[in-house]
Amino acid sequence: MTQLRSTTPGARSAWVDLTLSNEAYHAGPGISKSSLDLVARSPLHYWEKKIGPRKEVAFDTAAMRLGTLAHLAILEPELLGTSVVVAPEVNRRTKAGKAEYDAALEEAAANGLQLVPRKDLDTVVEMRRAIGKHRLASELLKGGTREGSFFWTDEMTGQLCKCRPDLIDKERRFAIDLKTTTDASPDAFKRSAAKYRYGVQAAWYSDGAGECLGYTCVDTFVILAVESVPPYGVALYELGQDWIMTGQMM
Repeated sequence: MTQLRSTTPGARSAWVDLTLSNEAYHAGPGISKSSLDLVARSPLHYWEKKIGPRKEVAFDTAAMRLGTLAHLAILEPELLGTSVVVAPEVNRRTKAGKAEYDAALEEAAANGLQLVPRKDLDTVVEMRRAIGKHRLASELLKGGTREGSFFWTDEMTGQLCKCRPDLIDKERRFAIDLKTTTDASPDAFKRSAAKYRYGVQAAWYSDGAGECLGYTCVDTFVILAVESVPPYGVALYELGQDWIMTGQMM
């Protein structure tokens, strides 16, 4: 564990772990922004998904897998070649094709690798290339702390809280969240911002960064939206202090 800062001498009341995997972060304890979304719907929904006997079992959709792969390709490109292996292009509806695919999947798991379709790998490489061509987006991605797991204890409730910003730049005072989408236009962003409560996310990440790295270290929360289909459009949306304050109220 890498502890960048503790708010209370001798106590780990706030810290950043740079070694924790994404899977371990999501499986571990702590109130996250997704927890807030559930309880905002109703306490019963939170109990059902997080506490009750039918609490959710982790599952992946094709879109989620592509999003995870895109994060790796764009935010941690140096790890892409050592983290994934291309799946064989076989007809899995046939006995021979299914056997070949299952063998490749088993071998990948044994080596700690993720088996990905060639088309998905090609897609995320195109997305990375599109961001590289975007002058401001590529500049914002230089520097900062990437994929750190932030933990802190809420003073009022004593609850362990957590967030995992895609990138936080303390020197330039902003955080970035990468969103993969099929439509990065302003109209689509407005709909997504309301549906997925981006203001709450901005406030939650701002609070986490403040607790772990020093108060008011994030002035701006930036959504970096990149399309997963040609022409792989890229857009930046800045959520400033008005968004953060509204999100904190929510």
